[in-house]
Amino acid sequence: MDETLPTVEDVVREGLCLGCGTCYNACSVNAITFELNEMGFYVPKVEHDICTRCGVCYKACPGLGVDITKMNLRTFSRIPRNPYLGSYINTYIGYAKDSRIRYLGSSGGVATALSMYVLDKGIVDGAIVVRMKRLRAETFIAKSKDEVLHAIGSKYQPIPVNVAIKEIIRSKENRKYLLIGLPCHIHGILKLEECFPQVRERIAYRIGLFCSGQPSILGTLFILWRYKIPVDEVKKITYRSGGWPGELNAELLSGEKIRIPLPEYWPYMTYFINPRCRLCIDHTAEFADISLGDPWLKNFYDPVGSSIIIARTTPGERLLKNAEKDGIIALRKINWMRVFESQFDAIMFKKADLPSRRIAIPSRKVPKAYIPSVGYPKILTLNRIITYNIASLFAFKRRWGTLNIYHKVSELNLKLFWLYLHLLYSRLLNS
Repeated sequence: MDETLPTVEDVVREGLCLGCGTCYNACSVNAITFELNEMGFYVPKVEHDICTRCGVCYKACPGLGVDITKMNLRTFSRIPRNPYLGSYINTYIGYAKDSRIRYLGSSGGVATALSMYVLDKGIVDGAIVVRMKRLRAETFIAKSKDEVLHAIGSKYQPIPVNVAIKEIIRSKENRKYLLIGLPCHIHGILKLEECFPQVRERIAYRIGLFCSGQPSILGTLFILWRYKIPVDEVKKITYRSGGWPGELNAELLSGEKIRIPLPEYWPYMTYFINPRCRLCIDHTAEFADISLGDPWLKNFYDPVGSSIIIARTTPGERLLKNAEKDGIIALRKINWMRVFESQFDAIMFKKADLPSRRIAIPSRKVPKAYIPSVGYPKILTLNRIITYNIASLFAFKRRWGTLNIYHKVSELNLKLFWLYLHLLYSRLLNS
């Protein structure tokens, strides 16, 4: 045993833990468990009496940073020509042809439709998805279309998705799986492949979701408090359903249903996002086979729901085309600039140089990464980080009243911020 080798607890101490669950799989002696910390994020805990100090959990951790150049060469055998979206084959707008899936999904139900399709066709043996159990989300391996359907929709709280990979790694059977995850989950899978090569062939498809950051479980509790919904009376909660952009639906034990539109509650959620997410460099899940996100553009507005779809790999493109041919999804090609425009703020922020975002985690290490410079103004980066850092001071329950007041004050700053962004995008188009 080498006592000098670090563990993931060192990552937590540095403030770089993503709560993705990758390290749970890396431990061969089951010394790692996950628990919620006081801020409502999942973090790993190491049982030192069991730990052998092998260092594998630390090596597999995406929170320490990812070598984008290395990952691109390994995944696509090339460096992407597009610094904003990464490597891709085609970009689409699309939706699930099943009207129920489309309506209940977050933005068109494409992830759910594809998961059900590959299970039904026997292409995979299971789909790694997330379901709600009252107020908590949990990851599991769905083995049937019905189980996938019960996991439909976004879950805006921390989820260590990759903990479900352990049984896949340890299994002696060479079964195939589809994984739906955020960019950090996919980064973790790729780093895990370096330690466990079998992961590469067993995760047949990686469906990545666009992500601006994971809110704490306290974000959900704040929303319930803000709208005077008694926590103990909540039977079930869904974050997005009922068309696009959707609404939070809290079903009470009495049978009453309380609905809150996404544009109304989401701004509050942003105050509870993991500070480590402010140092993320990947908004559009650049290493997925297929990436999915919301079409935030007026000319793409669809009250029933549609998704922006990026086909990045040949298997991903083939899956989309086969699903379209079999009547599972509808696809329409769009120019990559429409994707960029719809995600402009998030992409530009995440491509800004990391040192200028260091203020997100004061006095902590900045993760190692190799990313292109895209000229995002530092004043916007600092404005955004400072705004959320101040808000995070009020994230504890005893300060929620102050956070409510702060939100009203910050709305003017937000309007000025978006005006600046609009001017920046117009200038970029004309350059």
